Amino acid sequence: DTAVCCFTCTWQKLSRKHVKDYFYTTSSCQQPAVVFITRKKHQVCIDPDTIWVKAFVKFLGTH
Repeated sequence: DTAVCCFTCTWQKLSRKHVKDYFYTTSSCQQPAVVFITRKKHQVCIDPDTIWVKAFVKFLGTH
């Protein structure tokens, strides 16, 4: 298995209706990130300390 790592992260907020799933990068990655997967299957790396990310993760976990 090859770990997905993010080399750059964006802070731009995504629309909830465009996000299908998410995962956290592993500890083997140099930069921690949350990777959101859009409905069009794009992967977007976001800084996990960004305030809106925590709300998104909570929302996706309940839906």
